Amino acid sequence: MALMMSLRFAPPASVAAPPPRRPRAVASSASSPALQRRRPQNVPGDFFVDHRCIDCQTCRWMASEVFKRVDGKAAVAAQPISDEQRTFFKCKTCSRSPSTIIFSLVFTSVAIILKIHMEQLLIF
Repeated sequence: MALMMSLRFAPPASVAAPPPRRPRAVASSASSPALQRRRPQNVPGDFFVDHRCIDCQTCRWMASEVFKRVDGKAAVAAQPISDEQRTFFKCKTCSRSPSTIIFSLVFTSVAIILKIHMEQLLIF
């Protein structure tokens, strides 16, 4: 005698389906007002920490000469001087154009590996 089971589940009629999700609008321009809310603690210049800083300390670990902790969050204390520094910071930010670099402090593991690799090259 074979026992058959149905694995289908029909929710009761009283349970309504959730409303369909709307696609989120994503700002794709560096001119967006939300992206330009820089912290007033930054020094003047193209590089800055915006209002979304969560004080994760990654930027200060990677570039302590550029970033400092001010009022409980990161801020740019000195603008990067060399083209090499600017290129290094540009690769791991949400920058949309070369003229306006927005630090949203979204660092990837690739950027951290790059930093470690650069330090190892300086040792040898």
